[in-house]
Amino acid sequence: VIYLAWLLLLVGVVEALQAFKMHFWRTFFLHLLLAFLYSASGVFLLMNPLFNAITLTWLLAVFFVISGVFKVVF
Repeated sequence: VIYLAWLLLLVGVVEALQAFKMHFWRTFFLHLLLAFLYSASGVFLLMNPLFNAITLTWLLAVFFVISGVFKVVF
C-alpha cells in the first residue's frame, strides 16, 4: 500500500508537470485536476495504510466477483 501511495504521488507530480506543457486551456485544467486527484489519493493512502489495505482488498474482491458474474452471464 505504501508503494502504491508513493507511486500515486509521483504520478501526480509528473501529471502536474505535464499540465504546463499543454497548449490548450481545456487540457491544461484536465491534467491539473488529474494531478490533484493522484496526489490526494497518494496522501490518503499514506495517512492510514492498514485501513486502506483492507479497503483496497475489499474493492478488488468486489471487482473480481462482479467481473466473474458478467463473464458467466455474457
